[in-house]
Amino acid sequence: VNLLKNYKGLFDLHTSTMVKISEVLDSSEMSLLLSNNIMKRINSSSCEGKKLMGVLYGFEWKNEVIAVTFIITPGFEIFENDFQNIEAIFPSGMYPIGLFIIGDEAEDPGSMELPNHVMEHISQSLLRWTSNDVNCVVILGTDIHHDISSYAVNRNNDMKAIKHEFINLENMWNDYMLHHITGILKVSCPLRETEILKNLENLQGDVESRSVAFFLENDFFIRYTSSGDVECTTLNKEVTCEKTVQEIASYVPSNESTIINAKHKRNAMDFHHMNWRMNPVVTGSYVPDRILRCVPVINQAEEESPCLTLPIKLDCLAITHKTTTGKYLMKYLCQAVVRQLKCVSFVIKRLYAEGRKISLIKPYHFYPELCGHPLTLLYPQDLSESDLEPWRRNLHSMLCLPMDVPTVRRANEHTFDWHVDGYIKNPHMGLSSPKLNGEVALVRGDYTYHHYMQDKKDDKGWGCAYRSLQTLVSWFRFQGYTEKPIPSHKEIQESLVAMGDKPTSFIGSTQWIGSTEVSYVLDSLFGITSRILFVNSGEDMGSQGRELLHHFRTQGTPIMIGGGVLAHTILGVDFNCETGDINFLILDPHYTGEEDLPTVQNKGFCGWKNINFWDKKAHYNMCLPLRPSLL
Repeated sequence: VNLLKNYKGLFDLHTSTMVKISEVLDSSEMSLLLSNNIMKRINSSSCEGKKLMGVLYGFEWKNEVIAVTFIITPGFEIFENDFQNIEAIFPSGMYPIGLFIIGDEAEDPGSMELPNHVMEHISQSLLRWTSNDVNCVVILGTDIHHDISSYAVNRNNDMKAIKHEFINLENMWNDYMLHHITGILKVSCPLRETEILKNLENLQGDVESRSVAFFLENDFFIRYTSSGDVECTTLNKEVTCEKTVQEIASYVPSNESTIINAKHKRNAMDFHHMNWRMNPVVTGSYVPDRILRCVPVINQAEEESPCLTLPIKLDCLAITHKTTTGKYLMKYLCQAVVRQLKCVSFVIKRLYAEGRKISLIKPYHFYPELCGHPLTLLYPQDLSESDLEPWRRNLHSMLCLPMDVPTVRRANEHTFDWHVDGYIKNPHMGLSSPKLNGEVALVRGDYTYHHYMQDKKDDKGWGCAYRSLQTLVSWFRFQGYTEKPIPSHKEIQESLVAMGDKPTSFIGSTQWIGSTEVSYVLDSLFGITSRILFVNSGEDMGSQGRELLHHFRTQGTPIMIGGGVLAHTILGVDFNCETGDINFLILDPHYTGEEDLPTVQNKGFCGWKNINFWDKKAHYNMCLPLRPSLL
C-alpha cells in the first residue's frame, strides 16, 4: 500500500521496465479480465483526451480478477472522502479491486496522487474479500486501446506484471446470479440529524449482528443461528448451507422461476435473478446485543422536540457467482442491506447540508447501457428532477457518462417485471438477426409495445400509426426526456386539430394518420423534433440502409414508418455496406392478442424482416425522432 501511494514510482516502473506480459506469467497464474464497457466509457466523448485516474470495481474468482466498472477521482469530494457512500451504488459483491491511470506519461505523475484513504479502503476491501495474496491490481497506460499494462501488487507490496484481456460483460453474467432484496425498516426518533443518523447506524448494527433472515419467493429462507452459523431451511426440511446459489434457485417453483429463456430475455441482467424478502429477527435467543442490553432498562426523558417516523423501504441488489454456497451468500445479502442503509445516511446528511426537509427516500435501480451493470440510487420523494440535477451531474462525472443523455432520472428506472402497466417491455430483446455479415444497430433504451385493441380501444383497421406513435412516446418517457403521459387516440387527434392540421370533425373519428402527423404530435405535445425520410417504393428501402444505420448509432430512437394502409415501428437494422443487403427489426402494431411475449415473438409481430417485407407498390414515409440534449 505504501508503494502505491507514490504514483511517480509506478510510472517510473511502467516506463523503464516495460515487459512482454505473456512472458511474465503462465496460464495457471492470476489474470485480469477487463469489461469492454470500461473501454467504451473511457473512450466516450465525456472522457476523450482527459487524463483519468480512479478505482476499479469488480469481482475476484479463483485465479481471475474481473474489473467490471470504475469511478474517477474528481467525484470523491462530493462524498466527503467516504468511499462506502460511493460503492453503495453498486450491488453487493462488487468491491474495489484496484486502480488505474490512463494519460500522457510526459506530464508530472505527482499531480495524480490519490488520497491516502482511497488506497487504504482498497487494501482493506481486498484483504476482506479476496482469497489470493493480491492487495490490488493496477492498470497504467496512455491509451486504453493499445498501450496499457496491468500489474498485481501482493500483500508484501511486490508488484508483478500480469496478463489482461477484454471481455463481454453480457457473456460473463451467465455465470452470475443477481439477488433482488426488498424489505421495510423504520426509524423513529427526535427530528435531529444526529439522532436520525444514530438510529440508522443502529439498524446497520442489527443487520451486521446477523439478526435478519431472507426469504425466497416460496418457503425457502436463510438466516444465522444463535451460534452464528448459516441455516438454510424450507417449511418441510432443513437444507445444507453448502448448497450453491444455482441449487437454491431450484427451490423456486417453476411458475415463479426467474431463470429466463435466452430467446426471451429483456437484457443481460434478466438472465438469472432471485427475489428475496428481508425480515428482522426480533424473537428467540438470537437478537441484537443492543436490544438485549436494553431489555430490562426503562429510560424516561421529558423534552419538547418534533419527532420523525421514517419508513425505510429497502430495495437493494447483490451479485454472486452461481457456485457461491449458502454459507457465503448470507454475507452478500447482509452487505447489500448495510450498503443501502449507509446510502440512506448519506442522503440524510446531504438534505441537512442543503437545508431541505426530510422526506421519504426511495431506491431506484438503473441499468445504463454504457456501464453494463446495475446501479442503485436513493432519491428523496420531495425533490424534483431539476432539484436532483447536481446529484446526477456528479454521478455522470464519476462514471464517465455523457452529460447530454439522461441515464439516472427516475424515468430511467430498471424494473424486474416483463410488463409495465400492462404493456410488454422491450419485446425485441433476445431476437437474433439472420446473418448478413453486416453491422447491427438497434434502438437504445427501454420502451413498451403498443398495438391494436389495447386500453379498451377498438382501433383495429385504422389505429396502427397511433399505436406506433405511442411506442415512440414510451421510449422518450423511459429515457427521462418527458414526464408527460402517453397520449390517447383522442388526445392525438385533439393535438392535430389544435395546430390546424385537421378539421374539428377529425376528433373521435377513425381516420388514419401518417408519419408526418406523428412528427407534428411529437413536436406539439413533447417538443421533440423529427426528420422525415421518403422512398418511392418498398424496393427502395435498402437505399436508406446507411441513413438508418447512422440514426440508430447516433440517436437510438425507434422509427415510425407508414406506407400504403399500414404503419410499423422500426427498432433496428442489420446492414451490409458492401453488398447492400439489409434486414429490419420490425415491431408490428397490428397484433390483437394478449400481452404474451413468446406469442408476440414466435408469431413474428416482433422480429427481423428482409427487404421483401415492404410493399413494392407502396411509397413510404419514415419519422425519425431526434433526442433532445438533456441530463
